Amino acid sequence: MKELTARQKEVLDAIRTFIAQNHYPPTVRELCTILGISSPRGVSKHLEALEKKGYIKRTSGHRSLVLPMEVPLIGKVTAGLKTLAVEELEGYLSMEDIFANPNQFGLKVKGDSMQGAGILEGDVVIVNSDAEWINGDIIVAIIDEMATVKRVKQDKYGNWWLEPDNPKYEPLPLNEEVQIVGKVVAVIRKYS
Repeated sequence: MKELTARQKEVLDAIRTFIAQNHYPPTVRELCTILGISSPRGVSKHLEALEKKGYIKRTSGHRSLVLPMEVPLIGKVTAGLKTLAVEELEGYLSMEDIFANPNQFGLKVKGDSMQGAGILEGDVVIVNSDAEWINGDIIVAIIDEMATVKRVKQDKYGNWWLEPDNPKYEPLPLNEEVQIVGKVVAVIRKYS
């Protein structure tokens, strides 16, 4: 998404705060009051800029603001050595960035052949059916009417293989009997 001006950030923060407190979006007139802007047209100009930059969507109706599904990024965590935990809003991760492509779909993972890649049984892989894949990418393929998730690899002889990321399993040849459905672009894991 494009950078916001200070005033656009202020407008967006006001919208987020209003929605968090009221569970519905503000009207243009309510934003006028919150932001101290006398003209609804002034607020509308800011909303147009936010929409153009992808931070909001507007629909028809009185309370027509929609925020794309976002998750706040509030800091960093290491997967190795310990680091100081500081909660500081770094921005927002837009779920639309991940899921907006109409050629994407999810598949629930069964099995452990990709555990070395961090894809575990019960995870959902998001697959983009029109994404180009290259050597080393994780893809979903159909073999004998069965779907499988594997890493596509080319050996030193130019042969292509579907490789598991678990030494318990053998690579499968990528040949004319294999149909590649798409490239894995995200993994979702829910913890209960």
